[in-house]
Amino acid sequence: MAPPALRYSLVGLLLLTACARRARVRTKPPNPAEITLPYLLERLRWQSPSAVLKLSYRAVYKNGREQHFFLRLLVQGDSLLWASASVFGFEGLRLLWRRDSVFLLNRLEQAAYIGPVDSLRHFLPALGVQDLVALLFAKLPPRLETAEWRWNAARQALWGRLAAYRAEGEVLWPQATAFRRWTLNLPNQPPLNLLYDWDGGRPNLPALRFEFADESALILYPQALELNPSNPAMPFQIPEGYTVRSLAQFRL
Repeated sequence: MAPPALRYSLVGLLLLTACARRARVRTKPPNPAEITLPYLLERLRWQSPSAVLKLSYRAVYKNGREQHFFLRLLVQGDSLLWASASVFGFEGLRLLWRRDSVFLLNRLEQAAYIGPVDSLRHFLPALGVQDLVALLFAKLPPRLETAEWRWNAARQALWGRLAAYRAEGEVLWPQATAFRRWTLNLPNQPPLNLLYDWDGGRPNLPALRFEFADESALILYPQALELNPSNPAMPFQIPEGYTVRSLAQFRL
């Protein structure tokens, strides 16, 4: 089994991609008591970029002690994702996510995991790539747009429910174009808390802290973002001697 830093890096791999478009700025901040729910949801809606994106992150996993690693990502729309997690210059995980299939290399195990996207539902049930991208950039996941939302002006918070999903998001104010915090209750999963640091990130790309049920935390600091890189290829090849397994067998 991979060490904690690499195990939790998979969450980072699945949750990291793309960049948000800058929303139009109002000359006068909206009043929480007067804002309408449709207007707020429109400002928080995620818009998938068309550019190929290359991102680099510094990550810290805390669970009694700190473990540091790096994430590199290449994103193309909502159908293709390459990602790599490295510790001390050694790549531990490499991920390729297509629209309907996922390929994962675990170099510590010398194993390759291959299978349909549905094989990952025990980690992130019913969430797609763009839903995870939206969470990274503090936006409303497309899958949750049709949820039954309620707006609490006093707390500047949204509450929503969609089937077995429940979510609460504290809106960044006075911009009202992103979130300061997300709490997600997913089916058969412990609650997941996401805290955004807009001072510690880059424009439209905040630093992000994931707080897990076991009181551990994964903190992601954006280091670089490049649009349409000149050399976007991140080769995905299964090395000779690796054991090929079903993706459904992979566990954190």
